[in-house]
Amino acid sequence: MRSAAPILRACAACAFIPALSGCVSPLIQASTMGDTKKVLALLNKGSDIEMRPITGCRMYARAPGAWAGMETPLICATVNGRYETVKALLDRGANVNARDFVQSTALMYSAMLGHMDIVELLLSRGADEDLKNKEGLTALQIARQKGFYAIAELFQKEKARGRVAVHRPAPSQEAAPAPDKEEMRRMMEEAARKAVQAISPPKPAQAEAAGPAAAVSDVDRPAYSLPENPANYALVIGVEKYETLPKADFAERDAVAVKEHLLALGYPQRNIVFLTGMQANYTNIKKYVETWLPARVREDSTVFVFFSGHGAPDPRTGQAYLVPFSGDPEFLEDTAYPMKRLYAKLGALKAGRVLLAMDSCFSGAGGRSVLAKGIRPLVAKVDSWGDPGGKIVMLSASDGSQISGTIEEQGHGAFTYYLLKGLNGAAADKAGTVTIRSLYDYLAPKVEDAARLKNRDQTPQLVPSDIRGPGLRLR
Repeated sequence: MRSAAPILRACAACAFIPALSGCVSPLIQASTMGDTKKVLALLNKGSDIEMRPITGCRMYARAPGAWAGMETPLICATVNGRYETVKALLDRGANVNARDFVQSTALMYSAMLGHMDIVELLLSRGADEDLKNKEGLTALQIARQKGFYAIAELFQKEKARGRVAVHRPAPSQEAAPAPDKEEMRRMMEEAARKAVQAISPPKPAQAEAAGPAAAVSDVDRPAYSLPENPANYALVIGVEKYETLPKADFAERDAVAVKEHLLALGYPQRNIVFLTGMQANYTNIKKYVETWLPARVREDSTVFVFFSGHGAPDPRTGQAYLVPFSGDPEFLEDTAYPMKRLYAKLGALKAGRVLLAMDSCFSGAGGRSVLAKGIRPLVAKVDSWGDPGGKIVMLSASDGSQISGTIEEQGHGAFTYYLLKGLNGAAADKAGTVTIRSLYDYLAPKVEDAARLKNRDQTPQLVPSDIRGPGLRLR
């Protein structure tokens, strides 16, 4: 019979050997995969919610074979973006501040990987922002280092509000015990380091880190507050840092600010899906548009969908696509979400009204648009929206031949900035009412003027263009 040492060594170092049942427990496996029902069933049978396997969980679906060590089920669920599993573990008493082999917490991993929704959840459950990992970095510093400026700003807002973290007593196994053999300890630490490097974006330049993170806008906080309407739902997507594509500057900040305004407009927190970073992938966009929304909205619902990030045209057909985190303009049909499909799915909802706002462009000529290498911009061929028809009302940042730009001093896309400024009252009539029509009439010339200052054209679009009426009131 083979000794245990070679098995452990293989688990820590090999990128091709799958999880071995003797190394990784069923609870760790279920937490890693996001199987919440199985997690709860195992806990009901007495599984230790703070268990720590020697070889670690198989973290990071995008870095097969990346193993660390001493992760709790909560950490395993967090690093794989399993929001519902994280919530279930916290509800059952998981230690929110537990550390792994390299002294990282779930909050640090969620900040490192761009899991904005999990960051918010962990903070609400008392995650300590001041803890430091083995390298002496807090979650805030990690978020800044990895370029997740919206998450960094969230930490800063929490501190400004004076929120005090709720510290739970650490269980006896809180301090991760050292492996029996020094060689095993060294191998596991090295495996963890390589795992983080494998999935982490390159460290931004110092000037870049200081720029977007430091921007403060007068539209970030709503200047109004409406009663909550439990019938309303929203999907907010902001893709700033792409897996392989250039950045869409300030897209995450756009999404964060839009979410704040939706809360002020009365959209319940529980009814808003917020996707940024790696969470803004094709699968999640499809899941929430095509399954989550249809299962929840009703006839009296208003649905608000916001996208900030890159768009792309198909060079063969001129059809437009929204580009998710791992989108590839050379394989749009396989990696990006088509606008025509978005119209069809939103138009089929039971909702009484669907509002679609997009701070993106589809010319392929730059700004918030991308194009396959070697292809010239298809400005005359792009059918970026057509007429979505039916119950859908769309506001977009520009027409199909233009570039959507930003306002650097405000830290937002120009379209998003004036959209939110209008909601904050600039588009209101004497009675303080803001409608879709009044909002568009306000923001369109403002965006055009901002673009002309940079010697370019950008004309926001309202579809249908002749829409009017008190039934289109926003606030």
